[in-house]
Amino acid sequence: CLALNSVLGLVPPLMVAWIVDKALPHKNTSELLLYFGLMVVSAVLTGAIGVFQGLQNHTMGEGIMRDLRTSLVTHLHRLPLEFFASTKTGEIVNRVSTDVDSVDDLVSGTLVTIVSNAFVMITTLIAMFCLDWRLTLLSISVLPFMILPLWPVGRKMYATRKANRKKRDEVASIIQETLSLSGITLLKLFGREETERNKFFGVASQLMKMEIDLAMIGRWFFMIIITMAVVGPSLIWLCGGYFVIQ
Repeated sequence: CLALNSVLGLVPPLMVAWIVDKALPHKNTSELLLYFGLMVVSAVLTGAIGVFQGLQNHTMGEGIMRDLRTSLVTHLHRLPLEFFASTKTGEIVNRVSTDVDSVDDLVSGTLVTIVSNAFVMITTLIAMFCLDWRLTLLSISVLPFMILPLWPVGRKMYATRKANRKKRDEVASIIQETLSLSGITLLKLFGREETERNKFFGVASQLMKMEIDLAMIGRWFFMIIITMAVVGPSLIWLCGGYFVIQ
């Protein structure tokens, strides 16, 4: 489905090019209607295939998550009591819920996006080389500047996200300990409401800082990508215009 949609995605821009280069200069109404019809058909087919692909994707993804949750809970049931005595309940719950949801995002979202972008890149490059190999080589010359930041930024994001996950476990553990029946009873009995409040505020503040750091790393990275995405087409217009003028 992703491969078909990547091919169909080439139809509208190619039809626009043919309308501008062929139908309008020739003042040919039949060609204009043909290209317009192909654009509409490609849009309808792309939408229909996308719906079917979405159904298959979510069906498989949710099935994987169901099996993963069941396997994880079954594994936890088999662990000795020492594990539960030395591991905070909030951390265990976070593994079964939040961590599995992160895997769901990877399977249903990130993985599909990577495969889809790969198909789009391959089909687009083929079409571009067929149209003009010189402008194609020029347009991909900016790719190294988009790829080089991936490694350091990825390592930084991995380390920050890992620390962020541990801090979330700590927050979940505090909530589990203080809001359970036994926990809230002890808290009120010894009058530790203000102390626990300050403790939770400190941990939540650390989590807030980590979230901000993670978001800003992503924003700086996307700033580079967006800049290169503008510079690439600008080079094509500059050099393409130069070829036409010459």
